[in-house]
Amino acid sequence: MFIGIAEKPIGVGEKAPPFTLPSVEGGNISLSDFTGKKVFLFFFRGTWCPNCANHIRKIHQELSELKDLGVNVLGICCQGLEPMAAFLKKEGIKFPLLSDKDREVAKSYGVYTYLSWDSINIARPSFFYIDDAGIIQYQYIGAHQWDRPDMASLKKLVRG
Repeated sequence: MFIGIAEKPIGVGEKAPPFTLPSVEGGNISLSDFTGKKVFLFFFRGTWCPNCANHIRKIHQELSELKDLGVNVLGICCQGLEPMAAFLKKEGIKFPLLSDKDREVAKSYGVYTYLSWDSINIARPSFFYIDDAGIIQYQYIGAHQWDRPDMASLKKLVRG
């Protein structure tokens, strides 16, 4: 049961909502920086969440194969930059992790939850495959913190 979900999740076939967020590496990253490129966009509860931390590690392990497939990976957490930076440094994660501290992007994608049985004021674990035209080709929105897409299935999306 979810209470306070801001919007219906953005749907397949729709234009991905634009955003600009601060990056752990410094500066801002915008979705428009990836115009003409494929993007795997992941929403995480936060690096403090053991399930999210493990998912981030799994994505990192697949990063070179995803790059070979022509896919850029972006992660968004509903938390501040400092704890995210500490996690990335400790783990050696090499894909951009962005801070949606105010939850505006999570709300625009319809994955924000104010209150559920396992979360308060964060994004549900979610995934969006955005094609090179900026259109959402696939979405996966987890029902709870353990519900995440399988990486093998995600790679099949790109291969067609």
